[in-house]
Amino acid sequence: MEDFHLLLIFKTKFVKQGLHPKTHEFQSTLNCAYYFDAQKVVDLIKEKALELGVNHVIDKLIDVYLDDAGYIDYQGCEKSGRVDGDLFIDCSGFAAVLIDKTMKVPLISEQ
Repeated sequence: MEDFHLLLIFKTKFVKQGLHPKTHEFQSTLNCAYYFDAQKVVDLIKEKALELGVNHVIDKLIDVYLDDAGYIDYQGCEKSGRVDGDLFIDCSGFAAVLIDKTMKVPLISEQ
């Protein structure tokens, strides 16, 4: 019940400020969606990750190498060569190089 109360307060604040959708077409906890500046989110995550010692690599992906279990082992990049990691984030947009082309997990459109 406490979680519902917090969501109600959260939603009420947006409604009072006129920041909510005018129709309720969605079936979720808040019955609406909010859009935000994705670049600001990227910058925030990058800043926090660098503070924690994450190695941020900007390079052209050439190939992805899987381990025996079928998980990403490392990536081969144009300038950096072999890039090992514990977490790889697919930032290739609709090209979906890691998630679709490598891991064979197709995009399922909700339209």
